[in-house]
Amino acid sequence: MHNVDTITDTNLHDYHNYHRKKGALATVLIRHRPGSRFFLFDKTRRLCGWENVVNGKKIIAIPKADLEQIAFSCLHIIDPAIFPLLTETGPFSIIDSYLNLAADHKIYGYLDDKSYWIDVGTVEKLERGSREIDLSAFVIKI
Repeated sequence: MHNVDTITDTNLHDYHNYHRKKGALATVLIRHRPGSRFFLFDKTRRLCGWENVVNGKKIIAIPKADLEQIAFSCLHIIDPAIFPLLTETGPFSIIDSYLNLAADHKIYGYLDDKSYWIDVGTVEKLERGSREIDLSAFVIKI
């Protein structure tokens, strides 16, 4: 699953192999980048919590020391086995679902600090992105 407001050239083959090797229910793409909201991972990159550093809100799913803050980068690999486990209804954040499932299921982060990545979720960010790369390469012509 790929958020529509993100452009990246991450190696999907390597990302998928990591997900399969870990036997994960879900694997999220993560990178060290500025932000205000972060997933919290243990040393194996297993998801343990979430933190919003602006308002101080923190959710710990698996209590551990030495958790590392790493930003979610808007790509997910999800095993179909996740769907019967989801308890949320109506519109909901998948982040909440991951946190609810993390204690009992393997949810990992795939760290990729080397690939190109940009958020184009606002007009200003899209304009910046269009200056950095040729966005026409991402357009599907019908």
